Amino acid sequence: MGTNYIETKYPVEIYNLPKEKNINNPDMYFVSKTIEPWNWFVLGISRNGYLRYFNSISYISKSKVDNKRTTLYVVDKNSGVYSLIGKQLVNFPTRAHHDSIKKGSNYIYLSFSDEVREDGLVEVDSEGNIIRELNFGKLISDIVLKNNDPAEINILNKIVFSSSNPGINTDGVEIPVNWFHANSLVYDKDTDILYVSSRKRGVFAINYSSWTLKWWMADRYLNTMVGDKNTDIPYDLHIRDLKSLEPYRVNGDAWVDGPKNQHALFLLNNGNIGMFDNQGDESNNTNGSRYVEYRVFEDFNNFDSEKIYEYKYSNVFSGWTSDVDYSGEKYENILLTYGNSGEQLILEVEKDSKEVLFKLETRSNIRGGSLYRADKMPFYYEDNRVYAEDDNLKN
Repeated sequence: MGTNYIETKYPVEIYNLPKEKNINNPDMYFVSKTIEPWNWFVLGISRNGYLRYFNSISYISKSKVDNKRTTLYVVDKNSGVYSLIGKQLVNFPTRAHHDSIKKGSNYIYLSFSDEVREDGLVEVDSEGNIIRELNFGKLISDIVLKNNDPAEINILNKIVFSSSNPGINTDGVEIPVNWFHANSLVYDKDTDILYVSSRKRGVFAINYSSWTLKWWMADRYLNTMVGDKNTDIPYDLHIRDLKSLEPYRVNGDAWVDGPKNQHALFLLNNGNIGMFDNQGDESNNTNGSRYVEYRVFEDFNNFDSEKIYEYKYSNVFSGWTSDVDYSGEKYENILLTYGNSGEQLILEVEKDSKEVLFKLETRSNIRGGSLYRADKMPFYYEDNRVYAEDDNLKN
């Protein structure tokens, strides 16, 4: 497939950003994009909408400064960390999906327990050697099985799937179930907490070294699509249906106005957890998606929460993908990616005033496709420059 299917100019509808300080090394919007039928590309788009970079290596979870260079964190095929000219800097020895982050000099990425189940995690060193391989199902099962309640174990077996507990479709045929669908990671080195977004189950805070659950959050009415396909869950059962996990549930605003099928977790410097809250698993939702931020705190051995901030743009809904970063000289702006909305938008918004500073549409006029994530980075590293952050301002 050639580059004839790639637009060379995308419409910029709003442009109220401050003047570019580094005219010889300006910021680009690096995006992962598909052009139907499901061909991934990495594009670098300038402020005025022109295509300035193209790479067909695969799709990226982020573009990030790594060892004083702008890099691409590539997932799916060819997983690893790459330079912009396509040189592999770090090899991920197994296939990654959706997100990868740096932890000290090591890397953590989301992985598969088979070709479908997106319920694993791998840590590798800078040489690509595996340090740890972990599974999110075990995190949940360990709590439930300890209580040894047969009725609850029956529910557990309809939520958590593995090679020893495969899904069965309506024809009685075994099918691998993508029951968890992890899609985002943030690590807090100060607390050793790994925050994980499961598109189908909620947000989880995990004690990383001990691999034990600290808390989980999801809206009480989370309603993930049910069906036979591996993109669905096979039963209308959720983490909230496991009584053993009730002590770990985050109550308050995260329960009554919580995330639904969210993506792109972000840890703020004050410890708040933000995310792109897709707000539903439907093909359309007139309420729209949002950026939302919570403060989670422990109160008398219970976890409670307060919604600190919310931003919506004209009720635009993006049921899949999507992203949130922080940009600006003082990280005063939110960079939002509405991945599979009709327009496939990239917005930059001043957080306090909620003024839209930049709006770019990446939907192809030639073929459909989907937008995955967007990061705002220059081509070349420069000392003393403020770089946009993809997931973590605290560390």
